[in-house]
Amino acid sequence: MERYKSIFKEVKKVDEKIEALAKHLGIPQERSFDLIKKEIAKVLTNTENLVYTLRELNNYSISYIHENYGLAEKVIYNSLHRAKIKIRKHFET
Repeated sequence: MERYKSIFKEVKKVDEKIEALAKHLGIPQERSFDLIKKEIAKVLTNTENLVYTLRELNNYSISYIHENYGLAEKVIYNSLHRAKIKIRKHFET
């Protein structure tokens, strides 16, 4: 469980960087969210994008995603982890 807490801390850091990037670019808040989602979708697989969007952007629980999308919990956690790494790398360059 401790490992997953660190993953969520990293995702929060990425989200903060995304907010700072949108502010730096002078993009209005409501428009920046859509632009950022599109940019994120470019670097993630369909599963990673689905899981990241549901969990991190829409705040759905792991159990909800598991039950409603038929994904194993391990797949969900792994997808979140890979998505976090890809998003961080994408926005750092």
